[in-house]
Amino acid sequence: LRHSVVKPQPLPLLFLLSIIAFAAMIAGGYYYYSANISAVPSIQVSFMNRALGFYRDGNHAAASTEYEAAAAIWPINSRLAYNQGVNELDAGYPDKAIQTYEQFLKINPNDLNIRFGLGYSYAKAGNFAAAIEHMSMATGLGPTVYFNLGAAYEAAGQLPQAAENYQQAERLAPGFPGAREKYAAVMRRMRN
Repeated sequence: LRHSVVKPQPLPLLFLLSIIAFAAMIAGGYYYYSANISAVPSIQVSFMNRALGFYRDGNHAAASTEYEAAAAIWPINSRLAYNQGVNELDAGYPDKAIQTYEQFLKINPNDLNIRFGLGYSYAKAGNFAAAIEHMSMATGLGPTVYFNLGAAYEAAGQLPQAAENYQQAERLAPGFPGAREKYAAVMRRMRN
């Protein structure tokens, strides 16, 4: 034993350090989980449920209050941010939805649903360049994004890009509602 203390062997020392690092990782993970996730959902879910109820009833102001209360408790929840933006958009406030989505993107710039929501909100606000920019980053979500991206390009007067995106929506989901018709309409406009 004295020989090990005076002249430590590298393998047992490495093993001991690995055990200590593993224990620290477990403790850190538990701390993060308990601080950021486990304590919050039950409170946040009740706000979300009330907000969804108000949203379904068309009471957008009450839904917005509930969403804001939930966001104050758990600002990193992307589903909450997305629903909050949808509520604001449906209430007729695309600028408020844009603000909600942009604020969340500061936390998680890689969230595709938030990118799509932001792009869609910009389109509703009439800023088609910003709509195209954000929706283009969310194409991994599939045909719905391509269809709406096509609509943004069409509204911006960029017909070849619009046709391409409508066609991509149809390719990804044959029979996607409206994609074939919009593609055909854009092609007619380009020929005339």
